Amino acid sequence: MYSLYGKLFKYREREQRSPLEDYLTECLADLFNRLDLTAQASFTSRIFIPMSLQGWFEERSASTKSFRMET
Repeated sequence: MYSLYGKLFKYREREQRSPLEDYLTECLADLFNRLDLTAQASFTSRIFIPMSLQGWFEERSASTKSFRMET
């Protein structure tokens, strides 16, 4: 069974990012990809799309068949 905990110590310290930042980014992507399509669209709209473009995004995402977050 796949577990994100196995990646906890995978990342090395970098000048611009900590291993914790890389790990948490992987966790966010994993959780997002496990959501159903409606929840993914809602999350994307609320977190990443400015209020002025919400209507435009909802029109476009209505015909979208999948969302995917990658790191």
